[in-house]
Amino acid sequence: MSDTITIAIAGAFGFVGKHLIQNILEHTDFNIIALSRTPRDAEYERVECRTVDLYSLKQSKEALSGCDIAVYLVHSMAPNSRLSQGNFRDFDFILADNFARAAKANGVKKIIYVGGLIPAGTQLSEHLESRLEVEHVLKSYSVPLVAVRCALIIGPEGSSYRMIARLVKRLPIMILPQWMNTHTNPIYVEDVAKIIIFAAKQQNFINQIIDAGIEGGCTYKDIVIETAKNSNKDPWLINFPYVSPHLSKLWIVLVTRSPKDLVYPLIESVRHEMLIDSSQGIPKDWGIKLTSLQDSVRKTFKFPCKYKVPRLASSMRDESEVRSVQRMPLPKGKSSEWICDAYFSWMPLLLRPFIRVENIANGWSYRLQGFGIPLLNLIIDKKSSTPDRQLLRVVGGVLVAEGNKGRFEFRESVNKEFVIVALHNFKPALPWLIYKFSQALIHKIVMQRFCIFISKKV
Repeated sequence: MSDTITIAIAGAFGFVGKHLIQNILEHTDFNIIALSRTPRDAEYERVECRTVDLYSLKQSKEALSGCDIAVYLVHSMAPNSRLSQGNFRDFDFILADNFARAAKANGVKKIIYVGGLIPAGTQLSEHLESRLEVEHVLKSYSVPLVAVRCALIIGPEGSSYRMIARLVKRLPIMILPQWMNTHTNPIYVEDVAKIIIFAAKQQNFINQIIDAGIEGGCTYKDIVIETAKNSNKDPWLINFPYVSPHLSKLWIVLVTRSPKDLVYPLIESVRHEMLIDSSQGIPKDWGIKLTSLQDSVRKTFKFPCKYKVPRLASSMRDESEVRSVQRMPLPKGKSSEWICDAYFSWMPLLLRPFIRVENIANGWSYRLQGFGIPLLNLIIDKKSSTPDRQLLRVVGGVLVAEGNKGRFEFRESVNKEFVIVALHNFKPALPWLIYKFSQALIHKIVMQRFCIFISKKV
């Protein structure tokens, strides 16, 4: 490793990423590669901004070029396309898989991942299952991993904590459901940044799990009380354990105006006791003293992050693109290539007699029965395809808008238990409302039917 470490940060301009950059600039001589979905101008010394779509393996490899350590602060609970079909867990899988493959291709020395605390001996919520799966994926390509597991991260602009702060601010009377008495080990965002920096500095600290959170823990009710003290509010708190989690979700979305894609998975997770495992704590020789709950909340209100996000270089993102991702079982002994061939052999049987699927050079063409004009043309990208991933380009057809960069892929999981079938960056030619309730709906139904077909082969 060179004398000056170059650290790439995926999610650099999110909540934790901004605090991490600020701490790196103030306390280290690291060079920073800040990764963002949108083009940004580099306005700080030692910070290079790179634009990357982490759903693209090619762009992910280019983005990690020249870095020693890669920090992964990404989650996909908020949609990033105009239409997103699929489950956030499957989106998370693709993002992490691309990042891990890219890290291996670039000879990255270490990945540092900030995930969630994992309760032992209980059925995990879908959100925590996704966090754990991302951890497993990131270490699946032989790149050393340090997993920093956290519960609620307290700090300015933190999406989870902001929901609590908004509830306190907007409700003079708060009905507290049972989950408000769940115990957890929250952590201050500045402490998370310190842990990441120490993990980056320790060259031989690899393939480790760190459970990070204040000692002793607290309940979510305790966090509400501390938040009220620091925001000059005095809500009347009423314990009412009979409020269902479903009502809690609706109530929080309504009051905080947070997106349900973020709220619903998080509330599913709060039934767990999110407590640290002392055997996986922060190494004592690092000398990191964690901020108390009281000081974490006080500092959140008193000290906003000083690092200002670089301005947008341009508005290059296309707001009319579509993403559709489905997870399907992979029959034993089969590959992504087999799934791809099975899909295009099965499709004509489903769509007849209205649409036919024809073989063309290195691909397939969808055409209306009795007409020669192609609806969609897909070509296999042989250069980008591998034995465990088949990539096709959407290259034309009357259903494709000008400037389309759509791609269709079949990707195996590392353990070969399932395959991801995904459509990325597709830009429809049909007017949006017509597309949404016709072509998009048909694609979703086709994927569901194909999943049933593949499941029978398992």
